[in-house]
Amino acid sequence: MGEPGVHEVRVRGCASTREALAWQEPIGMLLCPEREHRGPCEVPWTCTVRDVGAGECLVVAIIASSEVAEQVGERVRALTGREVVLRPGDPAEYEVLVEQYRIERGALPG
Repeated sequence: MGEPGVHEVRVRGCASTREALAWQEPIGMLLCPEREHRGPCEVPWTCTVRDVGAGECLVVAIIASSEVAEQVGERVRALTGREVVLRPGDPAEYEVLVEQYRIERGALPG
């Protein structure tokens, strides 16, 4: 598999911030079904909401290889039934997530 990096899994078309935020818990359970597990999450993640013009967008930022990011995107799409767009993320926008990764696993490549 490729090197891990920051990816955004964007869930599009939510009618409101409230609707976008309502997906956080189900997506969190999808990514980390055992909340009290030992060690780091298999796929480190965080969520935020953005207005992308045509409605609110829940952005699930993850650190994973491109292959794993695509799999996560498909799983999120299947769960939500919404349009899901995968794009590279800017590590500077997700400093807390990147710092968590560094503490748990070491520095990101590159």
